[in-house]
Amino acid sequence: MKKIIDSICFTGHRKIENSFSVREATEKEVIKLIKKGAQRFYVGMAEGFDLLAGEIIVNLKWKYPHIQLCAVLPCHPEYQTENMSTEDLILYMYVLSRADGEEMLSDEYYKGCFHARNRFLVEKSDLCICYLTQKSGGTAYTVRKAKEKGIEIINVADKINVL
Repeated sequence: MKKIIDSICFTGHRKIENSFSVREATEKEVIKLIKKGAQRFYVGMAEGFDLLAGEIIVNLKWKYPHIQLCAVLPCHPEYQTENMSTEDLILYMYVLSRADGEEMLSDEYYKGCFHARNRFLVEKSDLCICYLTQKSGGTAYTVRKAKEKGIEIINVADKINVL
């Protein structure tokens, strides 16, 4: 019996090379998963890939109104957004305002709150879509946790050359 994929999390780098291709590959994978039954999408709300993925889900809700976006905040937004550019802050507020749910894991910032958020994302998910091009950092940590859980991982960085 094939495992049902209902919940998807996203993890990826804050800096994205060739963001148009990454966006296109991510949207293509998300649509395939929606057509196979995926309904819940968990986004960690960091700059870069997280917000790109969140924006994709918000936009796809017009065509697939049954899908749900859950914004997973490691800490209160005032701490998570304090070093964001104006452009990223606007996108953060846009995605957050259109999320179907929000999980704020801590009122305060603390060392390790981003790792706690990443573990939460993996725990809630049946599959992880990532943009991973480096062997260290938060994205690599999250992908390792997903592998430990035994969930499928789709790395869109591997797909941008085969579109």
